[in-house]
Amino acid sequence: MRFWTLILRMAPLHAILWITPGFGYAEDLVVSNPISSNTVEDLVKNITKELQPVAITFAAFAVIVVGLKFLIAAVSGNEQKITEARKLLVWVLIGAAVAVGAYAISTAVVNFAKEL
Repeated sequence: MRFWTLILRMAPLHAILWITPGFGYAEDLVVSNPISSNTVEDLVKNITKELQPVAITFAAFAVIVVGLKFLIAAVSGNEQKITEARKLLVWVLIGAAVAVGAYAISTAVVNFAKEL
């Protein structure tokens, strides 16, 4: 048992000793810019374009889950759960609308910021 405890305690030090010699060659290291945008406007538009499909997919799953919750609440006849499911559905639809219009919203915000 003590052997494995010692091994686990020494593992971070061992990892540092293996990684550290690579830092001596930093002058040869070239890091390319992973961001293809040169302006904040392009950056915001690119982020929005990349995240929009993810947000729309998430919104679709959320609508399905809330719809099932609403269906279960309606079948059980519990008015409190039906009201809760309706509120959730409204917020999910608002979020879906924001996800669908994210590119237009981001473009409007960037254009507004340009005019300041």
